[in-house]
Order: sequence, then structure tokens, then C-alpha cells
Amino acid sequence: MCGIFTVIPKKNKKINLYKCISSLNKLKRRGPDWSFHKVINNVFFGQTVLSMTGNEKKNISNHISRSQNFFLNYNGEIYNYKSLKKEFTKDIFSNNLSDTNILINLFDIKKYTEINKLLDGMYAYVVSDKKRKKIYISRDPQGEKSLFKFENGENIIISSEIEPILNYTNYKDIDTDVLSTYFNSRHFIQFEKTIYKDIKIIEPGDLIEIDLNKLTTRKINNLSIRSYVSEKQFTRNLNRSEDDLLDELDHLIKKNLLEMIPEKRSFASVVSGGIDSSLVSSYLDEISDPKKFFSINHVNKDYISNKVYKFNKYFSKKITSIRVHEKKYLENLEISTKICSGPINSHDFVGKLILAEETKKNNCKAIFGGDGADELFGGYETYIQNIKNSKKNYSNYTKILNHDFFDKNKEFKYFENKLKNNWNKSLESYDFVKNKVEKNRLAMMLIDSSVQLPSVGLRGSDLMSMYYSVESRSLFLRKEIVKFSLNLPLKYKIDFSNKKKVLTKVLLKKLFVKKFEKKLLFRKQGFSGFPNEVGKYLGLYKNFKIHKYFGRLHYKSIKDISSTFKWKIFNTEFFIKFYEKNILNFK
Repeated sequence: MCGIFTVIPKKNKKINLYKCISSLNKLKRRGPDWSFHKVINNVFFGQTVLSMTGNEKKNISNHISRSQNFFLNYNGEIYNYKSLKKEFTKDIFSNNLSDTNILINLFDIKKYTEINKLLDGMYAYVVSDKKRKKIYISRDPQGEKSLFKFENGENIIISSEIEPILNYTNYKDIDTDVLSTYFNSRHFIQFEKTIYKDIKIIEPGDLIEIDLNKLTTRKINNLSIRSYVSEKQFTRNLNRSEDDLLDELDHLIKKNLLEMIPEKRSFASVVSGGIDSSLVSSYLDEISDPKKFFSINHVNKDYISNKVYKFNKYFSKKITSIRVHEKKYLENLEISTKICSGPINSHDFVGKLILAEETKKNNCKAIFGGDGADELFGGYETYIQNIKNSKKNYSNYTKILNHDFFDKNKEFKYFENKLKNNWNKSLESYDFVKNKVEKNRLAMMLIDSSVQLPSVGLRGSDLMSMYYSVESRSLFLRKEIVKFSLNLPLKYKIDFSNKKKVLTKVLLKKLFVKKFEKKLLFRKQGFSGFPNEVGKYLGLYKNFKIHKYFGRLHYKSIKDISSTFKWKIFNTEFFIKFYEKNILNFK
């Protein structure tokens, strides 16, 4: 894990090296081991480094290809880097085996448009092609690693986070129309637009080329996880037994986890009491030696966390329960808002930040969790609701929520169209499924995996964990497991045979009961933390600053608002207070 900061000046302006380094230093938490910068063709390439593979010594040569033509800024982990070395001849790479070195040397021997298809991991990179005077920018297709792009008449800037861009440009303009779309979905879903007018999100799977001669930017292609859906594999799985599929999933979990375990670095794993993280931790305990197991307990709020102690007998180490009270949640909400430079995308960002802090205190450099399992394997109850119109998206996570807080504007239409386009593509991916209701349910899981997951859960894992220099690792986002899950027929995700008790996440639950008692299958928990309790610290609703930015809301009293929208108002108000104090007043 690392931090990337790249500045491309326009109008033949010279690089302001002081401002570049000052902004790069804002990413020191993402890469505390060392940092470097290099100027190529009047472009600043800077990176902070958290060393997770290979030699921990400072070595910028790992970022330069053997031909000396390509230079790399890179954030993430390429888990299949050892197999890539074997595949593309041993003498093409240096003796220092690291994923960074493997990745940059691939640009010497493969066409740049083909490289992402070879990679299995989480990544965001910026590559300089010195001869062609081009820059290539990309993110992993599942969206684990964040990357932002700013452009105005003077500069193009690429950064792992928004704060360094604000620092470099002193840019402050918020687009309240974009911000208002937060109220149109369950969590804060963002596509390429951020709440800052000239700062964009490079979307998952995008490959972008910048021509330094013309200073033009174009998207070359997009590698989406939708491309993993295969009619051939899906049809084959229809005729396989449940035991056969369980054996394959068991094999894939062990194989992929072995590639993910940090070498010579301590790591931790989450045991939330839910199926996903508990399964991951159990496998890790069998094949490796996690230094710590953590659970988080929002005191008097978490039904499941109070029962995590029942898992202790299944692990080699006692699970450490982190008790979080309302005040601690509030303190970490403020930090989370600062990290995001905006409202946090989900209330669980706070818990992820607290887990990362404890992981850091215990001298661990990585933490394993269960991100993605609910979307990919059918864990949410939204997937079992009655489907009246098979062409409509019913998922509570990616459907439009209509409200009467604000008047609909052009950004609402943009947001609505983006969701519709992604929904249509998700439906089309399963065109070969004859049962229209089954097709609908599978498409819901796919759009949630490709839209909601990278925008919310994975962004939180990246931004929150890296604040404490901890790498978040998600087993269920490995390429083989994503492909496996997306090609599972619905009956292996949701079992409707018992109408009184529909079973979600079928295969994962079957694996779970092979490792734990069945009575540890707890019902799913709702809101985590104290999101609505923090409202009491914001003062009187009638004095909220949100009214100044959006006009007076249509509700006279906060008591008239549902708990879901209440949290959105509190979250936005927290950000506005932070924005006015720390960004508008920044000189």
C-alpha cells in the first residue's frame, strides 16, 4: 500500500517542486516506510511507500523498467506476481522479487492495453512512457484502490486521496448538486464525480492515457467485473452438485489466502461474529499465524458483537474485543470526515478506522476482512424480496431513493442515468438465464458488487485503514473468487425451498457450519455504531449549516425525518462544519 501523487503542468509551466513535495507529504500515512519523487518530461511523480513484498530497503530502481523507458507510481498488491515472473521468463526481471518490479517490467514486454487482464490483485498505478511522452493511469476492476484526478487550465493532478489535491491547488469549490445525490441512495454512491467541481474519480477498471504533447486525456478501455460472467461456466455449474461446488470454493479460499498472507510482516484479522470475516479468520488460523484477531463492539448497540466470545474456542488466540462508546465514535467520525474530505460514504467507515488504529498499535501491517461476500454470494435480504417487474432494480443499495428534501436537478438526472445504465448492463450480463426473476436477482447482486461495493465498502477499507498505515486485504475480491461467485446459479446463493425461512448466502453458510457450531449463525445486524446519536452534538436543527448550502429543508423538525435520512443530514452537517473550518479557512 502506498500513496500516489502526480502533477502534470500545462502551458509549459515549470513544476513547483516545493508544492509537489508538500502535497505528497499529505500521503505519508499511506506510506510511512519511505518516499521518493522523480521529474520526467516536466511531470512530477511522487510516491510514499508501505513495503509489503520483497526487500524493505529503499530502492527506487524497482519502479524503473529494465529498458529504462517506463517509470511506475503504484499503490496496492499484485497477488499473482510470482506466477507472472515464471510465465514471462526469469531473466526479464531483476533478482529483487516484488510485485512493483514485476508490474513495471510487464510494460517492456506486453502492450499496455493487455496488462490489466494479467493482474490479480488490488492496484492503482501511474506509468510514464518516456519515449512516447504518454502517461497511463489505471485502477483494479473491483475498485479496491482509490484514485482521483483533478484538471483545470493549469494542471492535471492524480492522487490517491483528495486532500493532497486541495493542498496543491487551494481549490475549495463544492458542487452542492452532486452532494445532494447522496440523499438518493442508501449510502453515498459516487461514479466519476466528487463533490468538488474539478476533481473526478477514476472509476474501477478504467485505463486512461494522457498525451503530454497534446495534453489530452482519453479513456482507452474499461475492465469490468461484469466481463467475468460466463454463460459456459454458469451452465456447467448448473449441473454440478453442491458438494462439488463447496470443494471448489474451499480450495479457492485456501489457495488465494496463501498468496495474500504477508511475508515476514505481522498481520491481523477481523472476527465480527458474522459469516464472512469469521470464515476468513478461521482459514487464516489454519494455514498461517495471525498476530491478532479483532472484533469491534459498539457498546449497547451491537447484538452480534456481544456474542463474539463464543468463537474463542475455535481459534488459537483469544479474540480482542474493541469496545466503542458514543464519544469514541464521534471522535473517529470527525477523523473519518477529514480523511474523506467529504461526508463519509457509510457509517461503518468509523468502525474500520478504529480497527485500523488497533491493528497499528499491535505492530501489524495488514488486516483481513470480509468485504464483498454479501454482494457476491447473496447475503443481503434485499435479494429475497418479491419481484413484480423483472426489468426493475429492487436492490436497496443501488436503486433510486426518492425524497422531497431538494428539488431534482441535472445531477440527479445524471446520477439516475448512471444507475440505469449500470443496471441494464448487469441485466444483459445474465441474458442467458431463462428465468426472468432469477436473472433479476443475479443482476441485483452484480450491480451491488460493481457499483455500491467499490464506492462504499472498498473505499472505506482503503481510506480508513491507510490512515494508520495498515493494508486492508479482502479475500472475496480475488479474481478467481469473484469469477466463481458471479457464475453461481441462484440456488447456490439463495434457497427459496422453505418459504417460511429463506436461506441467504447458501454456500458460505455451508462452509461456516463445517468450522463452527450452527447456533453461531446469527441474524444480520443493522446500523453499526452510533450514527444518529451524534446528532445531539450538532446543535439545534434549525441552526444547521446545511440549510445555507441547500436552502431550508422541507422538514421543520428533525423528529419528522426517518432514521436513514436523519443520518444523512447529520453526516452532511458534520462535513459542512469541517469544510468551513478546515478548508474554507485554509490559506
